[in-house]
Amino acid sequence: MIGRLAGMVAVQRRMAVIDSLTGLHTRRYFQDALTGLAKSPHHGAAVVLLDIDHFKQVNDTYGHDGGDRALREVAHRLSRAVRPGDVLARYGGEEFAVLLPRTSPPEARRVADRIHRAVRERPVPVGPAAEITVTVSVGVASMPADVTEPDRLPLLADQLLYQAKGAGRDRVVSPVPHPPATAAA
Repeated sequence: MIGRLAGMVAVQRRMAVIDSLTGLHTRRYFQDALTGLAKSPHHGAAVVLLDIDHFKQVNDTYGHDGGDRALREVAHRLSRAVRPGDVLARYGGEEFAVLLPRTSPPEARRVADRIHRAVRERPVPVGPAAEITVTVSVGVASMPADVTEPDRLPLLADQLLYQAKGAGRDRVVSPVPHPPATAAA
């Protein structure tokens, strides 16, 4: 009985940190990893948030099975596009998050651009004889360049994601770099 109970506890723990559809980490796991940044020295970090463009149309046209196929394929492509040590999670419905520890703003943008390309590089199968091109809108926020607290990273990345959607979707948006400081003459 104790062995069976221990097995059930292990399954529940896994369910709390792994999304059953995509096999990616859950939002809860992502949030815990983000909280962990506050406990370590600030070596730079970034958050990339992305949302599948027009996902409701995928579900409406190909059914939820087609939408699930698209989510699984996007998750697979994201897994291949991130670096070892990055934390990739399904953040919600058709939204994904990536925590990039020890990452400068230029490197965060490079990773975000690679993710963006990986998702749209080839059609996604959504049915036995149906394929579609999937695009994503992406927001990228870095610390300490854009925000100074880890919990502010996803908030800013989300705002930038919505700027990407407002600018026409299928793009990566990050804060405009500040001009370098000049020495007083």
